[in-house]
Amino acid sequence: EYTLHPSFKKPVRTSSNRANKFSITIWTWGMFSIDVAIHLNSGTAEHIQYYLSYELPDDDGSNYIAVDT
Repeated sequence: EYTLHPSFKKPVRTSSNRANKFSITIWTWGMFSIDVAIHLNSGTAEHIQYYLSYELPDDDGSNYIAVDT
């Protein structure tokens, strides 16, 4: 269970897919800390804080579009 920044419409997200390492996919403007609850089979939960960061791939400019302001 991931608790994202409160500006997200659905700030609490869950994943039970072990095959994708319990990942979630989100679109974000920046990096920030999230709260993570890891629910164990024993019924207990481990709580950690994780700094959500990413590395952008090399880009030749084709991944962006012009936006009129």
